[in-house]
Amino acid sequence: MTCTFVLAIASVPDALCYPPAGSDYMEHTTATIELQIYGPSGFYEIITATGPTTVSRSDQYDPGDGRIMIDTEIVLMNLVGTSSYVGPITVIESPSKASTGAIKQQAAGVDFPADSFFDVFIEIKSGLPFPLGTLHNDDPKNMTAVIYSIPPFGSTYESPEIIYLKDELENIVGAMLATRHKVEAPVHDVSISDVTPSKTVVGQGYTVSINVTVENQGDFLEWFGIVAPYFDSVVVPTSVQWETFWSMGDCSRDGYIDQTDLHILEDNWLWHGPPGENPADINSDGVVNNVDLGILGSNLGKDIWTHFGLPVPPKGTQRGVRLHSGNQNTLTFTWNTTEVAKGNYTISAVADTVPGETDTEDNNFTDGWVFVTIPGDVNGDPYVNIKDAVLLNGAFGAVHITDPSDPRYCQYWRGNEGPFSPNVDINGDGYINIKDAVLQGAHFGEHW
Repeated sequence: MTCTFVLAIASVPDALCYPPAGSDYMEHTTATIELQIYGPSGFYEIITATGPTTVSRSDQYDPGDGRIMIDTEIVLMNLVGTSSYVGPITVIESPSKASTGAIKQQAAGVDFPADSFFDVFIEIKSGLPFPLGTLHNDDPKNMTAVIYSIPPFGSTYESPEIIYLKDELENIVGAMLATRHKVEAPVHDVSISDVTPSKTVVGQGYTVSINVTVENQGDFLEWFGIVAPYFDSVVVPTSVQWETFWSMGDCSRDGYIDQTDLHILEDNWLWHGPPGENPADINSDGVVNNVDLGILGSNLGKDIWTHFGLPVPPKGTQRGVRLHSGNQNTLTFTWNTTEVAKGNYTISAVADTVPGETDTEDNNFTDGWVFVTIPGDVNGDPYVNIKDAVLLNGAFGAVHITDPSDPRYCQYWRGNEGPFSPNVDINGDGYINIKDAVLQGAHFGEHW
């Protein structure tokens, strides 16, 4: 007996592998409809519409021939597309006629492949005036497919038959010809969409902040690691290792279980909510309490790299992220250049490949460069001389704007003057002042 498990399904006596009664929400489905509209203004067109479809399922039963069967019904369909003749269209399931169907074993005792069908009633809505704004069918469109799982991911329901379409006055105005409806398989897909260093010139021994925007473009909640800046010798923990380490007490998801995590736990003490939604809910039971504290305490002082036998990177250059489908987040990494050789570095960030991910080209993003030089060389030429002094003097007194609501956010301004180059903030403390002038003076005249 061959079984395909797509959902976590309960055990059913004598059951084979079909799930119990329930519903399947399929977020990504694609319909291709061959449409013929009659009359002087008629047209022929193949329209593609995409969107979610939800199907309800009965419990399985034996109809008498030993081939197990499940009754089904399309209870929600909302597909949108565009016609070159009438503009935007929406295809929905009929609100007055049930689109019922069934799943049935092809051979007794073998769940998959299985035969599946739906007798489909729809409405096609457009911006045309009454009575053409909503078209519908009174005769069912019989859509059939061979499926290999429930939900039927990857399967395409097809119908070659001609079914007439009526307008809102029940006049026949056209027909649906060949029609296909594919259930797209859900995907795992994370990406990096932007990398921005806080400055382009930094004195050796000082730090650069790197903002990395990550997105979850797939259909699942994902846990994965990010490294920035990325160089060829860097070893990144896997998404499974990050998830495991977070369950050990890494509330901040920075790869270290330390005082920062204790503070997060303290700030969320006795929180109640959906399990796993709060990073302080370490054991994912929906409450932050002594159990979480015990887990964290038993692992205090550990880091993810040592724990899994990996090289320990410079602190602040790797961290993990947990993202729901469709969400994005901007993470800030700190690159300490103390042991970095002087020179020009292309800045890249890399997201770990999550299990099941096939589109990995956008897991790596390169944008911009950072020049590591002598402290005080703010123009990167690489001398510390009068040119650098002039730049510092011109920006003297500017401060880094840290209020996200300010349109000048993350820029350096002096009153109404600005923005000034962040490279002039030599020590990176957010102020262009006497401290930077002293650093520049200490290296004045140096070059490499």
